[in-house]
Amino acid sequence: MNKPFFMTVAAAIGSVFALAACAPTTPYVDSHFGESTRTTLAQQTRNPEAASNNVPEAVEGAAARESVERYRNTYRETPQSGDAYTIGLGAGRGR
Repeated sequence: MNKPFFMTVAAAIGSVFALAACAPTTPYVDSHFGESTRTTLAQQTRNPEAASNNVPEAVEGAAARESVERYRNTYRETPQSGDAYTIGLGAGRGR
């Protein structure tokens, strides 16, 4: 095979690959942009109609009262401030 013919064929094949690399793919990519995020969000949503439902779920009165009191009592005492350098190192409990 002579060298000029081989070079011409190689240049033609190379130009075909170069032009194929420039093919527009953005319409397909743009049409699916954010699809995985929307799918993941939809899979993690338990009840998509929850915002439009204004009726509370049934809760026993005594249990509801106790949970509200427990919630209110958590804010009556101020939290103890500790040394910032000993966070997570224990406070001498659990021996």
